[in-house]
Amino acid sequence: LDAAERPTGPDPTPYPARLRHALDDDLDAPGARAVLLELADAILAGGDDPRAPSVLRELGALCGVALDRPAAPVE
Repeated sequence: LDAAERPTGPDPTPYPARLRHALDDDLDAPGARAVLLELADAILAGGDDPRAPSVLRELGALCGVALDRPAAPVE
């Protein structure tokens, strides 16, 4: 979750194609997960591209992984 909340990260351009390639390869879920983790690690390492965290959230959603913190319950 920390990576998805960062303001910037590396250039995310190659990650969507790599994730889709993994999913197209007989639904290679471990490969897709590896791409998500690699992007998250790269975001945590730094970078100046503001698109990176949103791409991570979008790719996570594509794989059924919610990377947004749940909203606090309203009392």
